[in-house]
Amino acid sequence: MHLLDRASAGWYLHYAFGTTRQLAFIPRNAILFFPNDLIGPLPVAAALLAFAALLSPPRLRSSATAFYGIMTVLLLGAVGFVRAHDGANINAVIPAYAWLSVLAGLSIHRILAWLEGPSAALTAHGVRIAACAVWLALCAQLLAHVYQPGRWVPSRASLAYRNAFLDDVRKTPGDVWLVNHSYDGILAGKPLHAEWDAFDAILALPYPPVVADFNRAIAQRHYAAILLDRAPEAYLPEDALTGPAIRAAYGLRSVAPGADQPNVVDQPGFVLLPCGDLSREVPLLPPGAFRNASDCAAAAAPAPH
Repeated sequence: MHLLDRASAGWYLHYAFGTTRQLAFIPRNAILFFPNDLIGPLPVAAALLAFAALLSPPRLRSSATAFYGIMTVLLLGAVGFVRAHDGANINAVIPAYAWLSVLAGLSIHRILAWLEGPSAALTAHGVRIAACAVWLALCAQLLAHVYQPGRWVPSRASLAYRNAFLDDVRKTPGDVWLVNHSYDGILAGKPLHAEWDAFDAILALPYPPVVADFNRAIAQRHYAAILLDRAPEAYLPEDALTGPAIRAAYGLRSVAPGADQPNVVDQPGFVLLPCGDLSREVPLLPPGAFRNASDCAAAAAPAPH
């Protein structure tokens, strides 16, 4: 860990542990963790666990029950705690899915053993039918999560939009900050801004040197354009992209090129530009798009005497 921190000039520990302190705990996410993140994607596995517990209850005083019980509480509790924080995505739940798969396998074994025991009171034919039902249910669970890479092959229209968008970024003179898509900046040949990939957490921390760099870049209009996926007021901290400083420096606001693409998600939807761009053609301003220049007018208005 210390080697990574030294190799990154101190950024590793700052990102891994410093910025995460600002991620808010969201009670709603914690409440919906079990129904939405666990039972929703794995209903058959959850049913198998319930049936195994009812048909063949584990011995509460056994070491195996203690081991699996403690592991389940600790792992699901830790994953649920992480998932309940702002910024946590579904990939945070992968360890819980792996553990539930292990428990589902043990549950199948217990159910099949119960079917063959005297408590089930089934004939040999009945046992085979019941076992087949268990395996068919498991197959249905697996088929529900078959990976279909074809879903992610972009259509010709989407690919044309992407190429046109990157061309617009490439043609824009100067630096362009793509708040949610730093890799697009790399593809377009623009400077990399890795320090801003978690700018909301960095500004909320706050880390004074980086906050000073951010304020300086905005005041000096360092960026020729700032591209956002969401409306400026949707970003945190609350005044990061809506405060007086950035409204004065980047008062011209419009929709981003291709923001109306159908069936495309996670794409730039808004563009912030310096007010001086009102008088010239800018690649990132779509022809005929609505332009909100009210902040530019406010900044240019003479102060009352």
